[in-house]
Amino acid sequence: MPQTFEEWEAAAATIHNPAEGVYGFALRGIAYQTTTPFSAFLHAYCGAWVEDGKAAIDTENAVDAWETYGRWGSQYGPPGITGFDWPVPAQQFAQGNVFAFLDINLFVSDLEDPNESTVAGKVGYALVPEGECGRAPFIGGWGYAINPFSAKKGAAWTFLQWATSAEINHDMKLTGWPSPRSSAWESAEFQANDPTPEFTQVVLESTQIAWARMNPPVAPGVEAREIAGLVGNKSLEGVSRDEIQALATQQNAQLQGLIDAMS
Repeated sequence: MPQTFEEWEAAAATIHNPAEGVYGFALRGIAYQTTTPFSAFLHAYCGAWVEDGKAAIDTENAVDAWETYGRWGSQYGPPGITGFDWPVPAQQFAQGNVFAFLDINLFVSDLEDPNESTVAGKVGYALVPEGECGRAPFIGGWGYAINPFSAKKGAAWTFLQWATSAEINHDMKLTGWPSPRSSAWESAEFQANDPTPEFTQVVLESTQIAWARMNPPVAPGVEAREIAGLVGNKSLEGVSRDEIQALATQQNAQLQGLIDAMS
């Protein structure tokens, strides 16, 4: 299994064969969507979204990461990659069109379903690539909230405690859904019938070294992602490093403006 960014790229280059409809990588392409998988590139390349309260998406390390992200997609990606929304890389992979994709883990049950996927039972799982600053898997998810105007906050809180409990997460994991609780992944009942032990091992290893802030730690988050992610979207067009640098500098100023407005 490839380990570094260089090894993954070399493997993709070997397999990439557009004439046969086979491509090296699938990545998110829509601007604000790129920030999630790109974070694994950014932090591994020793970059950061923000350093000491200042936007940092135009530093040399960040541009190295943008350039690699763009090269993977523009040189080894399927046609139309700049318009790929977040489910599309997994769909491309499930159809057998691409060698690899890097994204969140909730797609696994679909990838391993023979009714949904042409690669079911043939999927390999790996930690995100290693860069100069190590590996940088990302942790994200959806959260619950209680309406502050609710007349039944107590009932809502009771429900949330039940829904996020170890018992419910254990049962959820047995049905094939990922869980944020390591106890659900580590339970003897689950591991005795685990259909993808390689995947489970990767998840458990990833949680030990993951970055909790996969997207720019700036509010409002969607706007921050749109500003930064435009660099990822443009890089997938195969533009030069100088063009990536120029756009990163422009977008960095916008991101800093957002930071200043919120402070």
